[in-house]
Amino acid sequence: MKFIISFLQNNYDWIFFGFGAGIIFWLLGHKSGYSKAINQTMKAGNNSTSIQVGGDFQVDTKKE
Repeated sequence: MKFIISFLQNNYDWIFFGFGAGIIFWLLGHKSGYSKAINQTMKAGNNSTSIQVGGDFQVDTKKE
C-alpha cells in the first residue's frame, strides 16, 4: 500500500493530467455511459415520425 501511495505522489502530474486521466475517464464512461446509451427511451408526439438507433448508424449521402 505504501508503494502505491508513494508512486501516486511521485508521478501525480502525468497520471492525473495526461495518460492516466484518459484511462480513468474511459473506464468510467465505458462502465456507465455505454449501458445508458443502449437502454434509451423516446416519446413522439401526434403526427410525428421518430427513429431511434441503439448503436452505430451510417447514412449513405452519395448522389448518383
